[in-house]
Amino acid sequence: MNKIMTNKKLSHYFSLQRRYSRSINLERDLENVEALEGYILTKRAIESLERILNAFSSEEGNRAWTLTSVYGTGKSAFAHYLISLCANFKNKMHVQALSIAEEALGQESEICQLIKQKINSKGLIRAVATGQREPISHTIVRALLIGANNFWTVAQRNKISVIGKLVDLETEINNGKLIDSREISELVLEVAKESKTGVLLVIDELGKNLEYASYYQGAEDLYLLQQLAELPKDSKTPVYILGILHQAFAGYSQRLAAVQKNEWAKIQGRFEDIPFTESAGQMMKLISQAIDSSAAEAFSLAIHHNSQEWFDSLETVIVEEEVDLNAIKDVYPLHPLTALVLPTLCQRYAQNDRSLFTFLTSREPLSFRNFLEEVTVVNDNIPSLKLYRVYDYFIEAAGMGLTSRPNLQRWVEIQDLISDAKRLEEDSLRVLKTIGILNLITITGSKRATKTLVSLAMCDRPSEEQISYWLQVIDGLLKQNLITHRRQLDELRIWLGSDFNVDTELNTYIEQERSPLVKLLSLHRQQKPLVAQRHSYKMGTLRYFERHYLDNSLDLNQLRCSSVDADGLVGYWVDEQLPDSVPSTTCDGKPLVILSAANLDILRIRTLEFVALSNVKKTANELQTDGVARKEVNYRLQEAEKSLDETLDRAFSIGASRQCWIEGKIQQLNSISDFNSKLSEICDKVYHRSPIIWNELINRRDLTSQGAKARRELIQAMLEHQNEERLGLEGYGPEVCMYYSLLEETGIHDKEDQDEYWDFYPVFEDSGLNSLWQVIEDFCLGATETSQSFDVLYQGLALPPYGVKQGGIPVILAAVLLHHADDLGLYQDGTFIPILGTEHFELLIKYPERFAVKYFAVEGLRAEVFKELEAILRNPQLKKLSKVRNATLLTVVTPLYQFVKKLPKYTQQTQRIEDEPRAILRALQTTVEPDELLFKALPEACNLPAIGTGDEDDGKTAKNLRIKLVHALREIHTAYDKLLSDCQKLLYEAFGIRSKETKLREDLRVRANYLAGKCIEPLLKRFTQAASDEKISDTQWLEALVMIIADKPAVSWTDEDVTAFEMKLADLVRRFKNLEVVQKEVAAKGEGLEARRITMTHPDGQEIHQMVWVDRGRESQVEKIVDKILNELPDDRQLLQAVLAKLNERILNSGLGEGVTKIEENLSRKKVKGKKLG
Repeated sequence: MNKIMTNKKLSHYFSLQRRYSRSINLERDLENVEALEGYILTKRAIESLERILNAFSSEEGNRAWTLTSVYGTGKSAFAHYLISLCANFKNKMHVQALSIAEEALGQESEICQLIKQKINSKGLIRAVATGQREPISHTIVRALLIGANNFWTVAQRNKISVIGKLVDLETEINNGKLIDSREISELVLEVAKESKTGVLLVIDELGKNLEYASYYQGAEDLYLLQQLAELPKDSKTPVYILGILHQAFAGYSQRLAAVQKNEWAKIQGRFEDIPFTESAGQMMKLISQAIDSSAAEAFSLAIHHNSQEWFDSLETVIVEEEVDLNAIKDVYPLHPLTALVLPTLCQRYAQNDRSLFTFLTSREPLSFRNFLEEVTVVNDNIPSLKLYRVYDYFIEAAGMGLTSRPNLQRWVEIQDLISDAKRLEEDSLRVLKTIGILNLITITGSKRATKTLVSLAMCDRPSEEQISYWLQVIDGLLKQNLITHRRQLDELRIWLGSDFNVDTELNTYIEQERSPLVKLLSLHRQQKPLVAQRHSYKMGTLRYFERHYLDNSLDLNQLRCSSVDADGLVGYWVDEQLPDSVPSTTCDGKPLVILSAANLDILRIRTLEFVALSNVKKTANELQTDGVARKEVNYRLQEAEKSLDETLDRAFSIGASRQCWIEGKIQQLNSISDFNSKLSEICDKVYHRSPIIWNELINRRDLTSQGAKARRELIQAMLEHQNEERLGLEGYGPEVCMYYSLLEETGIHDKEDQDEYWDFYPVFEDSGLNSLWQVIEDFCLGATETSQSFDVLYQGLALPPYGVKQGGIPVILAAVLLHHADDLGLYQDGTFIPILGTEHFELLIKYPERFAVKYFAVEGLRAEVFKELEAILRNPQLKKLSKVRNATLLTVVTPLYQFVKKLPKYTQQTQRIEDEPRAILRALQTTVEPDELLFKALPEACNLPAIGTGDEDDGKTAKNLRIKLVHALREIHTAYDKLLSDCQKLLYEAFGIRSKETKLREDLRVRANYLAGKCIEPLLKRFTQAASDEKISDTQWLEALVMIIADKPAVSWTDEDVTAFEMKLADLVRRFKNLEVVQKEVAAKGEGLEARRITMTHPDGQEIHQMVWVDRGRESQVEKIVDKILNELPDDRQLLQAVLAKLNERILNSGLGEGVTKIEENLSRKKVKGKKLG
């Protein structure tokens, strides 16, 4: 070999022919002669051309064709050649196309004669366009305008009315409007008539239009195709239609239902399909035309010699293919087996971004062009591109998108096994890839992976030495069990295959699935919430709409959000029949939006496929042991999921054709941005009183652990350091940020003018928290008659028009309670809380229903009255002017007297309150004169000096008196509530309630119901009836029980009644529990026996309890014995009782029954009790 060749890249000697450096674009290359240069009329091209030309100018035969083949087989190049032939005979394109035919076939050939006879010398209007994912009508309008612009001059076009119509339609299309496809076929005919020669309408990539029609169920698109195929056959102005497809017409209808697939099949029948597939030998010749080896003259002899060796070696191995010596020589630097296998592989598995064309011409990694630029020619070695590199380009880099491929299981298994074997040394891995490629294209033909073929595919030259080496590598793989050898077929196989048929299982599941679409989507494809973005950004509160699937089986008036935190609901209507009416809100008052779906049939198919694959994956036992099938199912499931999501997006995409109900009314939305904007508008309107809180840490329903800790520390500071600046908080922690955003910037924590103390005040009116403060304050101050539970407040704030997230409520609630500390009281589980602590708020946050508030300011005793009181006490002039003073004092004293008169009798006489409040109460009850009350009696009761008429007072006495009065009046006012609370605790302890105190009523109700109708003793009977009453409030229920036990209403009790209540309660509880025990024993024994429970109590407190059973069948015998004993005893009642006690003691101590406590002999102190049932 010549030294010139040494150490240079292959690209120095070989390149790609210029016409192969780019693909044909029919629109761009309509008048491009260079795009025609080098076109090869293959056997398939000649057959297709003859078939089409024979139909030209004929009254018979088809005038609509589809040209079908996979990517990279020259369909577009053939269409371009045909279009060029149909130009005016003087046109450069026609001249070039005719010369190609004449040079290849001869001027007198049948094809050349057909061209001259069948094509009008004036040429046809060449209406060409490349299909897009758009309605076919849009593509045809574009094609007609391209054809018209090339056929007529501008002046001619201006005189043709149909051209004006086409321009108008194009304008509408460019403005995003849909056009009426029914007009199109007439426009095609008009153009043909105006031309006086006819129209050749060619749509490249027609599959994209069909995909669009399939996706959007464009029946009008299919109807248009049918109309075009059935146009009248006018021999003077004919219309010919050619569509170029990558797969059969029906392949684009896979996503449709069976009925619609039949419709597509009918349309396909109107077109004559021309399969455009070349033989492997022909494709090798086509590949060779792409390779320019003119610069490799220096070692052409070596290539020729090498090719001869290959031809001799392959002649007996490849017997089915038309492979000659020149073909092998001309495809170099492709390995001859690579050139032979490559076309078959592309026909089976090529995609638009991975085709024979892209492999040869693209600059991607692993492509042929890339190989030429990478590989160096060293010495006499002639390198070639082998099959393992083809594997890397087509298989390894192909990614997903496998579900539409044939032999999916085989593809998946080969890819996974080779991927798992990457630990192997390089030569073994390359052999695996070569076997994998051959396994993919055939398992029976002459290109199957025999040992000989695989070893030849690995050789640069078919020498015995190289073949022997590669056979050893193959044997090594066989020993490692990475491949198997099928002796009967003489085939090496990398894949094992699977007995599990995924399609069969899939169809079985789909046929058995009867669930409605709404249920399937709700279970398997829940939608994420939608955020009202603009509103959320503007208000500082994240608002979102839940998304649910709906149909006519659901009552729209009963719709509610599944999460209380959701601010609205967007319903996706998946029913053919639209709802008659739509409510404006959900039943929990949230705004409601409903969108109707398009293409429900497609959505149903996609959903069923996804659900079926999910079920196969979960339930098919075979997948546990069959890794191949399992991987296939996983691949297909991922694709089905992706496809379903795309279908959902399309089905509910916002547009003019969609029905949309917003708050009960149909509204027109044109885009997704319109929809998002509308969600924010809804929130602006519905949540118009929403507070503005600029703190993401606290403005949420459930706080993070960090947020909860910060809120806890802030509330603790509010309770313990309310009179300090910044509540005594230091640094810049999250609790400080909460303080600034909620309390300081809003004016809630502030200090008045010259006052040195900080305190809590109503929020600034222009603050974003004004509405929240107002609602909480109104709620608390409105609880005048009875206490109000905080869960009612929380629920109200969560709903429109507020929509408050719970995180910040406790902080503002604490501020309101502290601001109104003199007027408001808090209850936990019905018990008054005298001092509010952090621990109460911790519980309140978790269980607001356990806490209630009550407003107990006495009527007239508002802040302004006390200010007036302070003014009187401070102003010496008012103290001296008796008339003015008395008139003013009455405004304070009168409500105080009224307050006392309204107090319960118990409160007015109890000693169970602190000394100071009791002294104040006594002063209010006994002092008549207003001035004596205010200036002497009340100060003395508060342990303050009497207030004289001097002017030396600095106001401190007035302030202290006010503080002490407020405290005392609160204790006086809550004394009765505290009494009831104490009674409740005594009931809880006495009855031994095991659950929480809040469950007292429920526990007693259940136990009392068990005894209902079985108790005749009046007190117990009344108690059980009252305990089981469910109609009255908790307070009324408690008062009823207390009154029955004490035989006196609690409001009228004295302190002695309180003490007596405990004793009476103990007695009643003992009887109640005894009755429970008896009833349980009776229930266990069954019928025919009557029970007595005897209890004997010893002076030291020891007791004996015994159940005595009376057999009703022996009752007369018992009566006779009793009569006999009584007749023998004297008429002495005390003696009779002593005998009874002694009898009880002897009988009960004789070992009858358990639970007997020994009783000492002291009959005179014994108390005997018996209970009768029935």
